Amino acid sequence: METVSRLGVDVGGTKIAALVLDRQGEAVFTTRIDTPRTYEAVIEAVRGVVETCAAACGGVASVGIGMPGSASPRTGLWRNCNMTFVNNRPFAAEMSKTLGRELRIENDANCFALSEAVGGAGSGHAVVYALTLGTGLGGGLVVDGRVRHGARAVAAEIGHLPIVVPEGTTPTRCYCGGLGCAELYVSGTGMARDHREVTGEALSSPEIIAAMQAGDPKARATFARMTDRLARLVGALSNVLDPDVVVLGGGLSNVEGLVAAVEEAAPAYVFGGEAAPPVVLAETAESGARGAALLWP
Repeated sequence: METVSRLGVDVGGTKIAALVLDRQGEAVFTTRIDTPRTYEAVIEAVRGVVETCAAACGGVASVGIGMPGSASPRTGLWRNCNMTFVNNRPFAAEMSKTLGRELRIENDANCFALSEAVGGAGSGHAVVYALTLGTGLGGGLVVDGRVRHGARAVAAEIGHLPIVVPEGTTPTRCYCGGLGCAELYVSGTGMARDHREVTGEALSSPEIIAAMQAGDPKARATFARMTDRLARLVGALSNVLDPDVVVLGGGLSNVEGLVAAVEEAAPAYVFGGEAAPPVVLAETAESGARGAALLWP
C-alpha cells in the first residue's frame, strides 16, 4: 500500500480508537485499546497505536489526534480535559516529540463535528453543530467545512455552559470548577446523578434507560428531564448561532425517542418560538478518529 494514508486517533476517557483513511477517504484499518490512567502511559499508548496502524498500512502520511480539552493559546499547555491528569501538561508538544513528526491535535468533539460535516449527517450544510452525549457532554462547531475554535480556543464548549438547575437544589460543582455546567445534567453520569437525587435509586444510565423502556414511571420522568434540558441547549444554540443542523452522537443519542423529544421541545426555547434547527443522528463510524484524520487535507 502506498504511504498516502491519513491516520486519526481519538483519545477518550475509556478507549483510544484509531482509523486509517486511504487516498479516496475510505477506512482501511481500525483498532482500539483501553485508555491508561496516567499521563505518561497515555503518551506511550498513543505511540503504540500509531505504530500498529503504520505497520498494518505500510506507513501513514499524516497523524491527527482528537483529545478532550484544548491547548492554551497563551501557554501551549493542555487544559479543560476531563482526564485531569493531562491538564497543565505540554501534551501536544510531547506527543509530537514522542512520535518524531508534526501532528495536528484538536478537541475530540470538534473532530466528531468535522467527521459529520464532511461525509456525515451534516453534509451539504454550511454551519454544523455537533453534540456528543455519553459519559460527558461535548460540542463542536464546523463552518464551511472547517473547525471553528474561537479566538481563545473555547468555541462550542456547550458542556460547560451553566444551565438552570431544578428549583430548590444546589448546583453541582463541575471538575472544571464551575457550578451547574450542562454536562452535569445532560450526560450519562448526569442522568444517573439526577435519578439518584430525585428517587434515591442508585442506577447507571443504561439501567435507567432499560427501566424507562420497560415502563417504569420514575425512569421515564428522569429521561424526560434530561431530554428537556438537552432541548434547552439546542434552543440556546439556535439563539446564539442559528446552525443549519445539530448532529447528535455518543451512546445516549441512540436511545429511541430522544431525537423526537428534543425536536418537539426545542422550539419553545428559541427566541420567538418559531423554530429550532433539525436534530439528526450521527452517521459516520468512529467519528472522532475519522475527524482527526480529516484534520489533514
